[in-house]
Amino acid sequence: MSKQATNQAKVNDASTSSTDVTEGHLIAWEWAKYANRQTSHVICKLCSHVMSGGINRFKDHILQIKGQVKSCPKATPEIMNKINDKKKENNEKQANSVRIGRLYNEGMETILKQSDDEMVAVESIETKQKKLKTSDVRGVIPNN
Repeated sequence: MSKQATNQAKVNDASTSSTDVTEGHLIAWEWAKYANRQTSHVICKLCSHVMSGGINRFKDHILQIKGQVKSCPKATPEIMNKINDKKKENNEKQANSVRIGRLYNEGMETILKQSDDEMVAVESIETKQKKLKTSDVRGVIPNN
C-alpha cells in the first residue's frame, strides 16, 4: 500500500466530531482533524499529510513555513490568509493580555507602595501620640 493511500486510510478512519469543543474554537480545524488525540497527531484534510505536534504545527504546514513541517501543496491563498489573520489576531490578543498583566502588576505595586507609605505615616502618628501621653519627668503626672 502506498504512503498516500495509507494517509488517506488514516484520514477516513480518524474519528472526530465537528462539534468537538476543542476543534470548534480554532479556525484551523476546518482543514484538520485528529488522527490520534493521545499523541496529538493531526491530519490535513487537504493533502492527507499526517503530522505530530498538534494544531500549531498544522498551521505552519498550511502557511508553508519552511523548516517546521512539510508544506501543504493544496493550501490556497484564501485558506492561508484566513489562518494567518487568525494567528495574528491571537498573537495580538496574547500581547494585549501580557500588557494588561504588566499594567495590573505595576498598579498593584503602586497601591502596595502607597499602602506601605500610609502605614509608615500612621505608625509615626501613633508614636507621636504615645510620646505626648508619656512624660520624661519622673513622678506623678498632675491631672488638670
